Amino acid sequence: MTLPPRIPELTAAAIFVVLFATGGRAQTDLRDKITLMNGKEVRGRVLSPFGPERILLVQGGKRKRYPHVLVRNVHTVNDDLRTFFEYRKTIGKNAKRAWFLVEWAASKKLAGMARLQALSIVLADPKHDKAHEFLGHKLRKAEWLWPVDKRHGSLAKFEKYHAKFSKAFEMTGEHFRVKTNAGVGRAVEMLFDLEKLYLFWMDTFGEPLHMREAIEPIDVHVWSSQFKFPKISAVQLPYYEIKNEYAATFFKPDAKRPEQLFVVATQALIYATLVESGAAPDRAHLCAWAEVGLGLWVESAFDGKPGRATPLKKARLDPLIASTVFRSRPRLNRVIHLHYALFYEMSRMTTIRWAATEGLVHYLMSEKPDPKMRGRFMKYLERVFRKGLGDSSTAFDKAMGKVETLQPKFMRWLQVRQN
Repeated sequence: MTLPPRIPELTAAAIFVVLFATGGRAQTDLRDKITLMNGKEVRGRVLSPFGPERILLVQGGKRKRYPHVLVRNVHTVNDDLRTFFEYRKTIGKNAKRAWFLVEWAASKKLAGMARLQALSIVLADPKHDKAHEFLGHKLRKAEWLWPVDKRHGSLAKFEKYHAKFSKAFEMTGEHFRVKTNAGVGRAVEMLFDLEKLYLFWMDTFGEPLHMREAIEPIDVHVWSSQFKFPKISAVQLPYYEIKNEYAATFFKPDAKRPEQLFVVATQALIYATLVESGAAPDRAHLCAWAEVGLGLWVESAFDGKPGRATPLKKARLDPLIASTVFRSRPRLNRVIHLHYALFYEMSRMTTIRWAATEGLVHYLMSEKPDPKMRGRFMKYLERVFRKGLGDSSTAFDKAMGKVETLQPKFMRWLQVRQN
């Protein structure tokens, strides 16, 4: 992709605006633009771009609805975010062109991405003056110092200060907020990947499920060590903490990416973009098997190094997972009613439950041998989450047909995917 002409250098005032644009942004954010058929432009944040009849725009505390027939064009933060990643791919590891992306993101008011890009620059080139200045670092005796508590210090001191999770480093992108004690470099990589995940999520499920945009940050907490990770059971696995609304995961020793990062982030996305307010009044998981299975499906749809996650053309089901499910032959009428806690039970069945949900979602998202299968699954997800029906048998039967009829078809599908 060809880069546009050079962006004018950022002034001190522009830097201030970008650095502090994230605070309370839902009340003042006017980055999305709707152009009406009469030429009039209205700004705000598009909350519901996929409404069947109207587009819902948020302007501070006000909500305005515009029928699709009156709308000529819609330009959102996601459009600019998509362009950001295209430019980033074009630039690659070219250090001289990396700063351009900070200026471009700032010009588009992508505060989170501008900051992420600037951080990635100073981590690769500690003497990059413009990036340090943009981040608010202080230059003393030819050394750039980072904010450490109420003072400034070296990067090493910054990392040491945030080494305990009680003082974890927090950083916000455009849709996610990461809290971690795993180091600033890892935080940058995670946020790049999570923002890429968000675009994939909306591109895949947004229109079919009439999703709303996440205009407030989605929280992801990442521990540097699995040994300090607060487990929810005897089984040490990442999870989505639904009552406090954050995804929780950790790094295994020598791991390059957090354990099941996309799995738990997807679960968070379900509740941020699909579940309607009041659909889960007791803050309990509505449909555990679909939440876990969708997370595993999404994770299998990505490849790439940390910070460079790339969607594949097609999600890949591991033949070992297919074999595990085929040999264990779990009863689907039980799988679709599994409670979230059962995925964290100390039992030999736990592995089978995870495999069964992953295999089942892969099957339902496939278009072979039944090209209508994915569409029916989308209707099921909409009823389960948007309408709050949960893991209702009726909801499943109406969308997918009798589960007992689906069982043998699922087994035949798995059989040919074992190797």
